[in-house]
Amino acid sequence: MTQSPKPWQAQAQALVPPLDSLAAIQDLTPTYSPLNRVLSTVLEHREEFLRPDSALAIVMLTDENDCSVLDVGAGIFVAGAILAAVRGWWLPAGLCTGLAALTRADGLLIALALGTAALWRRNWRGVVAVSIGCLLTLAPWWARNWLVAGTPFPGGGLKTLWLRDYEELFYLGQELTVSRYLAWGLCPLLASKLRAAWYNLYVMLGPWPYLAPLAVLGAWQGWHDRRFRLGLAYGLALWLALTLGFTFPAQHGSTFHSASALVIWQAAAISRLFRAS
Repeated sequence: MTQSPKPWQAQAQALVPPLDSLAAIQDLTPTYSPLNRVLSTVLEHREEFLRPDSALAIVMLTDENDCSVLDVGAGIFVAGAILAAVRGWWLPAGLCTGLAALTRADGLLIALALGTAALWRRNWRGVVAVSIGCLLTLAPWWARNWLVAGTPFPGGGLKTLWLRDYEELFYLGQELTVSRYLAWGLCPLLASKLRAAWYNLYVMLGPWPYLAPLAVLGAWQGWHDRRFRLGLAYGLALWLALTLGFTFPAQHGSTFHSASALVIWQAAAISRLFRAS
């Protein structure tokens, strides 16, 4: 009678690539190379502990919130929403807004920028069209959450608003409440916001801060272009949300990933500057 594998063995065997792939790589490497020796050792251990058709899964834990599959994806959809809105295509702008929100939650902030711009021009149809497009994109996902989790907005992501330290995110049984947050005191609150404000500004200047002055000059020259103004409005909304709201998650990866959406606008501003010169 064959003995069934233990749970941890079954989990490992279900996740591991075939043994043939490692053997094939070993055949392609010189016998004297360090890689060949490493592969030989790995294959020996696998032969001892796992079936030939199994694989080894290595799980790494980190305190970074690296949850986005494609960081720049939000930037692409944000840019699409802005380009559509500038052309008066408010429904496609809403669809792109919903896709940006599905890529990263902060992508929904572009709806605030577009809605404000439409209200400024008293374009009520634009506001309604953006809202409808956004809902058409997000409603299926919300319905799925309702069916699976019993609520369209599962999880406690908004509770991170009340963190007094990032490590509190990992405290078991720690209740994150508004009253507890305010009891921290005015001075610590202001100090945390100021640190986050400076950090977020530095990161959001772009992956190459020394190019930020060129981007600022290019944006200034193209200020008459509504695309730049809407991009700046989105960046401002993002900076305010990460500084005043999600203060501590912002300094542990959130701003870094969210700022990827602004790289497109930094590159466009610099490109405009050099074209003008």
